[in-house]
Amino acid sequence: MKNLIKLFAVTLFAFSGFAQASSDFQNDSVYLDINQIKDQQNGAKLYINYCLACHSLKYQRYGRMSVDLEIPEEIVMQNMLFTGTKIGDLMTNNMPPEDAAVWFGTMPPDLSLIVRAKGANWLYTYLRGFYKDDSRPYGVNNIAFKDVGMPHVLESLQGVQVKTTEALFQEDIIANATNSMNTAQSKMDEEGADHDALDTVIETAEDEIHEANLVVLELRKHKKYFEIAVQGALSSEDYDLAVRDIVAFLDYVAEPIKKKRQSMGLWVMLFLFFMFIPAYYMKKEYWKDVK
Repeated sequence: MKNLIKLFAVTLFAFSGFAQASSDFQNDSVYLDINQIKDQQNGAKLYINYCLACHSLKYQRYGRMSVDLEIPEEIVMQNMLFTGTKIGDLMTNNMPPEDAAVWFGTMPPDLSLIVRAKGANWLYTYLRGFYKDDSRPYGVNNIAFKDVGMPHVLESLQGVQVKTTEALFQEDIIANATNSMNTAQSKMDEEGADHDALDTVIETAEDEIHEANLVVLELRKHKKYFEIAVQGALSSEDYDLAVRDIVAFLDYVAEPIKKKRQSMGLWVMLFLFFMFIPAYYMKKEYWKDVK
């Protein structure tokens, strides 16, 4: 039985490692510190200037943001409120749904809970993952959201990003191997098909896809998957920091009470730890006469 459990564990570990390595996409990691109010303040400024016109935050109020992020009300009123909005209003926009359907194909979603729905890493990857694609209506595509329907609103900050020659080469390998594998699989049910030969083609294609994806992961890890063709207002490092700040702000919006909750949770755990000691000895006292 123990050997069977060990075999199952090793198999599961090996499969999970292969699945991660051979996946065609993996989110980049971003570190968020909920105690860094300045990051969230900068993220709020960037979001309101570049994103709020399309993506509302219907569960967040300007006044609550002002208090939580320690932004003076006069600063919010002078620099973050437009079209007659008041400090106590929700952070919505005035985009008509019928116009949005024409411009983008659908109404841009509210992003109040995007971090809870997709995760901070996904959003960080998405905002850094726009690249030039002339086949798309707005001339850009996205590595985290294939055939995305929105323009790259932060392009003036990041610049025009393109895939490197090595990245395109590896993607060609993946595309060709995928076509070969699909063709071989479609011929499996044909009468007189040479299953051994087709199995060999499929296995070879799977190996090529796996190896190419490993290279892609390394390229992304070392920031060699994309390159800037036209420089924006920020350097690559500063743009990454700006995106991190936007993600930090949306992480706050998704759960404004997180900082207080985590602080309270620490005190609760300490209380339970110290209460365990008298509770344990009380239990021993009650049960000492029970045989």
